[in-house]
Amino acid sequence: MRKDVPMFFDEKVHVTFDDVLLATGLCDVDSRSEIDLTTQLPKGYSLGLPVMTAAMDTITSLDMARAIVEEGGAVVHHRNQSVNARVAMLRELSEHPEVVEKRAINGTAVGLGIDVEDVERLLDAGANLLCIEVAHAFMPAVAETVNRIGPMCKQHEALLMVGNFSSVKATRWLREETDDLVDLVKVSQGGGSCCTTRIRTGIGKPTLQSVIDLVRSDTPYTVIADGGIRTSGALAKALAAGACAGMLGGMLSGTRETPGEVIYQGERAYKHFRGMASRDAKEAVADEIKNVEGISTLVPYKGPVSQVLEQIRDGLQGSVASTGFENLRQFQQGAQFIRVSKSSQIESLPHAEFLKKDPSYHQAADA
Repeated sequence: MRKDVPMFFDEKVHVTFDDVLLATGLCDVDSRSEIDLTTQLPKGYSLGLPVMTAAMDTITSLDMARAIVEEGGAVVHHRNQSVNARVAMLRELSEHPEVVEKRAINGTAVGLGIDVEDVERLLDAGANLLCIEVAHAFMPAVAETVNRIGPMCKQHEALLMVGNFSSVKATRWLREETDDLVDLVKVSQGGGSCCTTRIRTGIGKPTLQSVIDLVRSDTPYTVIADGGIRTSGALAKALAAGACAGMLGGMLSGTRETPGEVIYQGERAYKHFRGMASRDAKEAVADEIKNVEGISTLVPYKGPVSQVLEQIRDGLQGSVASTGFENLRQFQQGAQFIRVSKSSQIESLPHAEFLKKDPSYHQAADA
């Protein structure tokens, strides 16, 4: 190798959700159901449940939006539909009490170069969050879009979110280029359940490390963890690292409220789930078939999303209580991580079936 060619190598180990566990603390509540999961957002908004729907065309529907808003979560309608369709859904939800009282988010994704007239229509329809949705947001066109529509969001007291980012350098650049127009940033690249970016391009950064780095930095943005959150435990770790919410795709997939019909293969039921950079998603909007960095698949049918949200709420409340706190705010200020080995990661999984199948365990027990 030529020694005169500089090479950057970050020797820090960048961790993701399975690499850590939360340290326990004295549980001083009678029941985990007492735990308050309210999280605060900029401009006086809050969430009763710190979850946000991924802006995906196989995740967010009007039925999904209703279910999420009822739980105090955040809705982000996807942009692979017309402005008219988004306006109709935003209006449908805009008078819901949780939205009116700023305890839920009725939002929509927008692309680069969106017309200001369309932005005004979305805001007038009740959108209280606009998300500039780009796979890699560290680019001048993003700053231009922020500077064009950001003042409109301010005027309507709506939140402006931009993503995705994964480095402190990128969010510092965003601050320099757009002043104080952005409220939230979506972080992580390549961690989504249908994303193939890391395989196709070799770029990315673990979601948990992205959250940790940005929260500890001097960038002034509220952080949303987006990608790689497969369980309520992973969401708890993202929140403990300082994220105010997690954006969920795979965890909500396959539920009754997601778009599309239930598909039966024999006695088993499934629903479609695909990444927004997948070939199927691009074909659905007659987009040019290039830069394909996602997959399309079938996932088992899960029934009503309310059951999934109930499990998420219960898991988060258990996390807060077991680490010794009474509410999410205390949890985010005081939770501690411990690094774990690969053997510990395996131990974390339910392994009763593994024990049953592995004869070495039986031999050891007989001895």
